[in-house]
Amino acid sequence: IRTSNSVYYPILVHSIYLPSESGISDEDQLKIDEWSEDGEEVDFIYKALLKKYTKDEILSYLHSIDADPELKEVDYRRKEYQFILSHQQYDKNDFIFTHKSAAGLKKNGITNLVKVSRLKMTTVQTGYTRQEPLDADLFLSGDIDKIKPQYTSLNAKNTEYLLGVENFGEGIFISFDSNVINNYIDKQKPLLEKIFEKSKNSPLFKTKFTSIQHLGNFIYIHTHSHLLMKELEFSCGYPTVSLSERLFVDDNDMKGVLIYTVGGMDGSYGGLASQANPDKFKDLLDKALDRATDCASDPICLHSEGQGVGEMNIAACYSCALVAENACESFNSFLDRNTVVKLNQTQFYY
Repeated sequence: IRTSNSVYYPILVHSIYLPSESGISDEDQLKIDEWSEDGEEVDFIYKALLKKYTKDEILSYLHSIDADPELKEVDYRRKEYQFILSHQQYDKNDFIFTHKSAAGLKKNGITNLVKVSRLKMTTVQTGYTRQEPLDADLFLSGDIDKIKPQYTSLNAKNTEYLLGVENFGEGIFISFDSNVINNYIDKQKPLLEKIFEKSKNSPLFKTKFTSIQHLGNFIYIHTHSHLLMKELEFSCGYPTVSLSERLFVDDNDMKGVLIYTVGGMDGSYGGLASQANPDKFKDLLDKALDRATDCASDPICLHSEGQGVGEMNIAACYSCALVAENACESFNSFLDRNTVVKLNQTQFYY
């Protein structure tokens, strides 16, 4: 009992800092933020800034900082995903990244490779559970059945502010080709249908996926993320406990993952971002896929139809694809190395 992780499961919400795209200076943005909180109107702000900006520019900035309390995590992440893909290079404030050539990674289904030299990740704990973990979206929506969470604040849902922790780090971002993922879904459709039904009946994952397509996208990308983190541990010496993943997945066009580390952890001084070099990353990915072909628990793991939390994994166990609990967003669930590895190595299923 003393060494069990089930004593305390934090419910965390993360956010990447996205610099404002407006022409308003950082100093003036802080002033506008303060005046907005005090309830000042646009006319007052326009005059207080000595008419330096137009009223439309000020209104546009004010609308950009208005957060929608009903916005789901997947919708929130879509803004981050689109921001990274819409800039070939960005170097402002606390977000620095550069797109690298992904030409040699096309056969692996990777369309974009991005070196993230600096990022700011803000983390807020909204609550916690005992014995069983709980998805953040479920907690925030209140659609909870069996798992009883506790709020961080005594005011529960009436809480206006929660403390956040800002961490600075670096990482590697990759996005995937839809055609390759659809090929995976076609090959594993019977098993994916079973996993999808299990997830809908699970108190932890019941609202996580909207369709089998969504689930298939998630498993394919999530598995790549874990295999890469495992390989970073073997080849580069970064323990997976010092790494984290941020998955950008929906049932449509969002298909990517950010593997990152933050200050104070091993490899947060340029080493991880340097692996985004096209040649280095290609070698890293090839080794990860090759290593995943064998597992100490094969053939049991290889031919599994359900294992792990709620039997949500297919071919994935601690010997091959699972990482440290704090490194994974989905409690080491929804993984399948078998077909993912075969599709990457041979481009056909056998």
